[in-house]
Amino acid sequence: EGRARSAWMMEKQLVNAPNGYKKLCANRQEVCQNPPDATAVAGLQSNGFQQLLQFNQKMNLRISYNSDERLYGQRDHWQVATESGDCEDIALAKRVALVDAGWPPGALWLAIGVIPGGQAHVVLVLRSDHGDLVFDNRTDDLLLWHETNLRFLARQVPGDPRFWRRLVSPL
Repeated sequence: EGRARSAWMMEKQLVNAPNGYKKLCANRQEVCQNPPDATAVAGLQSNGFQQLLQFNQKMNLRISYNSDERLYGQRDHWQVATESGDCEDIALAKRVALVDAGWPPGALWLAIGVIPGGQAHVVLVLRSDHGDLVFDNRTDDLLLWHETNLRFLARQVPGDPRFWRRLVSPL
């Protein structure tokens, strides 16, 4: 496959969505609503990147990391974090906040990857006119998807909570 260096994630075939995500969507459909228009691209105005960077920093400071086992007594529980949560809970909270602030829902989706050491990790991705920007609870920086140390596996499919798209990873 080679090393992907596009500013935008390169997609492959459909795969099943993570079970925790499907359970969340069955119980909280409003959280998973995403228009079927996968072509939404957010335009970053002159100060847009700086505002998003500050947003990511504030959310990372506001929501502390805690494992699902500690919070819910189970291994994989997806929930929108309010004060505490694990990576997918924090990514969901960031998505909800950005949609509420007027960012296009079709340009905001979750992606799952593997961090060095082999652990699965979920982040929020914004498809922007500058490339796919990653909001990660592990860093306050906003990076293009291929600048992270994640080996990306799949991302949400707009309009259908049952499926995600496999990704060509840059690592």
